[in-house]
Amino acid sequence: MSHLDHLSANLADRRIREWFVNEKSRRERELVEAAPKPRPERAVVTISRQYGAGGHTFAGLLVAHLGEEWRVWDKEIVDLIAQNASVRKDMVHALDERTRTLIDHLINGLVASYPFTEEKYRNSLAQALASVAHHGHQVIIGRGANFILDEALNVRLIASPEYRIKAVVEREGIKRQEAIAKINRIDAERSAYIRGLFDRDVDDPNGYDMVLCMDAISHETAVAAVASAVRQHASEIP
Repeated sequence: MSHLDHLSANLADRRIREWFVNEKSRRERELVEAAPKPRPERAVVTISRQYGAGGHTFAGLLVAHLGEEWRVWDKEIVDLIAQNASVRKDMVHALDERTRTLIDHLINGLVASYPFTEEKYRNSLAQALASVAHHGHQVIIGRGANFILDEALNVRLIASPEYRIKAVVEREGIKRQEAIAKINRIDAERSAYIRGLFDRDVDDPNGYDMVLCMDAISHETAVAAVASAVRQHASEIP
């Protein structure tokens, strides 16, 4: 075989090998593209709420509507954070949906051994919420979960002052002025909590997929709307 023939044979052999490699890659791509795509878990609802707008009632009704595999998370988040961070629950409660006073911050700056800082709380909160959401079929109340779980269906419940005052008076058996003071205090705490942890405005509608005014609709209607959105939400995943 001449030198030229030898080169031609090598070239042909190389091209055949390249063709087989390319063909194998093409078939593998086709198999991957044809395979059913696993869908990310979107079966999680977060509920942000003004005090007195009926967040807990709404969450319970929503879970009952969606099915027995669904679960509500509220104070259970505190237990999970305490467990994961290996701290006492009262330390988590001190930061949970509240902001500490200036004195607390000063003490924290002076005492290096302070056991549970806001930064630790924020990191532990993110880990706890991600862990809960991973399993799906969860309804999470408060704690700025919508600013962490952006793949969830994030709902905000609001209502007029009069609606909320009446609800708190009836639910807690307190006087009107006490209800007003409590609503103002808790709303302010939650607003400061969101601002402090996430630098966001809890009342900004852009932080939610749905904002429901509870004056205008019944809990049953609101639940049906959110349940429908949960199903549609999952079906829209590419």
